[in-house]
Amino acid sequence: LEQNMLKNMIRKTIFAVSTEENRPIFTGCLFEVENNKLNVVAVDGFRLALRSIYLPVKVNDFKAVIPGKTLNEINKILLDSFDHVKIGIAKNQALFEMENCKIVTRLLDGEFLNYKSVIPSNWETRIRVNKNSLQDSFERISLISASSIEKEKKYPVKVSVDIGKITISCTNQTGEAKEEIYISTEGKNIEAGFNPKYFLDALRAIDDEEVFIDFGTSISPCLIKSVENSEYVYMILPIRLKE
Repeated sequence: LEQNMLKNMIRKTIFAVSTEENRPIFTGCLFEVENNKLNVVAVDGFRLALRSIYLPVKVNDFKAVIPGKTLNEINKILLDSFDHVKIGIAKNQALFEMENCKIVTRLLDGEFLNYKSVIPSNWETRIRVNKNSLQDSFERISLISASSIEKEKKYPVKVSVDIGKITISCTNQTGEAKEEIYISTEGKNIEAGFNPKYFLDALRAIDDEEVFIDFGTSISPCLIKSVENSEYVYMILPIRLKE
């Protein structure tokens, strides 16, 4: 694999690994090759990040969960270049080999989530939105979400989709904030609450100008996808809004 490609795949998934040590398998990223397609998956119980590429040469199918801490270190060493990095998987170890450096890491034990079964295949509401506009709105609104007097308490950001527009808002003791973006919409109107950090982490990792966001119901996961290809999917679970 080219080093810049692996670097990109780690950057676009690593933020979604779990930091909870009580479920060690989720503190790493799943590396999976199926039919010559490499999928890198991270999940923490509230969100999922998936990045895929087709490999240029034939590779045997395999699955391995590589610790997030190791991937962070590897990411620092990888160059933004077309030089190659070789990845080898043995029974309970993985090897990352570059021109002047080898990194051997243990694999995480356990059964990783069957992620294909949890990603919804259809949607009730779909929007197409400029990624930067949405990211900027979430960044401004999240200032209110995080500025609660009760420091421990994070307030969800409410996302409402009507015909032709999305409204992002948050209200707590400190004040309220609300923004509207005019967009193209398909399907039903919907209202759901989200942790703004999860949205922002995903949007910051995307380089595309426009994205699709697919919603089911107000309590089912929402998906952020590329308009042009199926290279990545981000899934975020909503938070129940208080009436």
